Amino acid sequence: MRKAINIATEIETLYNKLDLMEYEFFDAHHDNLRIQMDCSWQEVKELEGCLDNLTKKYGDLTGKQCADICIDNLEKTLVYVKAVIQLQEQTRDLPTFIFG
Repeated sequence: MRKAINIATEIETLYNKLDLMEYEFFDAHHDNLRIQMDCSWQEVKELEGCLDNLTKKYGDLTGKQCADICIDNLEKTLVYVKAVIQLQEQTRDLPTFIFG
């Protein structure tokens, strides 16, 4: 559970690094990163239920299998959010454009 909370916290921290310096970038990615952050905390909550019922069957999966999926989803989301923030940092190095 601690791992999931740490990942969700890191996702939220990265979301907060999204800034208005390049408005077009912010506008293009803000809603998506907000969804990633909100859903990561929902995933933590779902993980909590799975960990309380490791052997319970959820369809074809056990609580343990569902918990593993939750952690995998959080790890993949963190990689995605890091990539978006890296893109934002790269846009700061772009030359100024005039048209458009």
